[in-house]
Amino acid sequence: MKTENPSRLLALLLITVISPASAQNPVSIVVVPANSSVALGQTVHLITAGYFDDGSLRGLAQVETLASGLTRVSRLALDAADVFWTETAPGNASIKNGSLKRVAKGGGMPLSVLTGLGWPYGGLVLDDTHAYFTDDWDGTVQKVPKAGGAATLLQPGLCCPSGPSVDATHVYFAQYRGDLGQGRVNKIPLGGGALTPLAAAQIRPTFTALDATDVYFQDAEVLHGCPRTIRKVPKACGSVSTVVTELACLGDGFVLDESSLYWTVAGAGGEVRRAPKSGGPVTVLASGLNNPNNLKIDGTFAYWAARGNGGASEGAIQAVPLTGGPVITLATGLTLPFNDLAVDDTHTYWAEPGISPHVGIGAVKRVAKQGVGVTWSSSNPAVATIDAAGRATLAGEGTTTITATFAGVMGQTSLRVVSPVALAIHLYAGVTLTGPVGAQYRIEYAPSVGNTNNWQTLTNLTLPASPYVLIDYDSPNASQRFYRAVRLP
Repeated sequence: MKTENPSRLLALLLITVISPASAQNPVSIVVVPANSSVALGQTVHLITAGYFDDGSLRGLAQVETLASGLTRVSRLALDAADVFWTETAPGNASIKNGSLKRVAKGGGMPLSVLTGLGWPYGGLVLDDTHAYFTDDWDGTVQKVPKAGGAATLLQPGLCCPSGPSVDATHVYFAQYRGDLGQGRVNKIPLGGGALTPLAAAQIRPTFTALDATDVYFQDAEVLHGCPRTIRKVPKACGSVSTVVTELACLGDGFVLDESSLYWTVAGAGGEVRRAPKSGGPVTVLASGLNNPNNLKIDGTFAYWAARGNGGASEGAIQAVPLTGGPVITLATGLTLPFNDLAVDDTHTYWAEPGISPHVGIGAVKRVAKQGVGVTWSSSNPAVATIDAAGRATLAGEGTTTITATFAGVMGQTSLRVVSPVALAIHLYAGVTLTGPVGAQYRIEYAPSVGNTNNWQTLTNLTLPASPYVLIDYDSPNASQRFYRAVRLP
């Protein structure tokens, strides 16, 4: 098992206050992550959770419904102001009654962005101006302005496209072609153009994710099996390599940050796991979960939908620190929260699809990471301040105690802020001197030997040993240097 940086290890700090508990009020509060050491310049998200009389650790916020009465809600995506989702109304997909909709994050009337779609189930992603999605019925990749308008067909004639991701220049997506070994991962320019296959002869690729250089995707080991691997291929084309292989089924979706890959193992007794993107030991962040899927992360926590066995009220939204720690249940008793999940700085959003046997009760919902009525304070604002959403802004080195209070019950954690260590690699010139020990020399350098008047003094020294190596620590600042030793009288 990989040993974590001690500065990121978490310990649970529990402050118990003797007070009567109710169905709404916790017996005690924890603030997670607890007692953490963070580098100056990072943003830290803290969550308050309460231990209740039944022993459960739950979030303190209430679930909000942003849109209801929906059917076959598929995929979610967020921008700064709105929640977007794809939806297919009852009936055959050939009727083209699917749509792309949006609603303000704060609530309001849902608005149609685009109608007349077939089966927009495979994925939805946003950039600054457009929404990009796949339509399984037509076998297309399309885009439409987020404010609404005419759709642009980016790629037709595909079989089962899914899992789109975008960067500044291209849309990347997986394609399952129905025959063993005929799955592909492709890219097309954002404005449309030629399709470029990046990974061919895959089994059944789904769900893509990007970093600066590579496209990552899930794949199955057998044609009709569940996904068990995560692979990657360079954006500029190249060899496919396997990053993760599991014996159990992977949950839908996975996510990346700068250094790590995060995924879930689905089913009863499921887990949330992390491994270096470059390969290495797997770390289990949470275990004993009830069919976790749709994993997302912010800078501090991983969030997922626990699907259960598909019962009407078995679903839950849960979270765990990215470095491991207590699992917090943010929402429970949900109806099949299994199609997608998204997070922003303050809330977690999910889709309850409204498919059989729950037709017509689909919804888009959210829950705040912090409960209404939680108050925050920092004992040392010169080190860190804390806002009402539990976001700590790091101001300087030192340690501060962060206190959260809810319904008269208090919890605390400490933040130790340190300056990040900067490392750089340089090549230095070394000059070997051989001569009488104790003799005095002037070491000179010049950028070229063509001009004999261009010699400059590097240092004067008394030779301490022979041979002796002198390092020129300024040499990385010069494209080339020549050296000579002048013996002094």
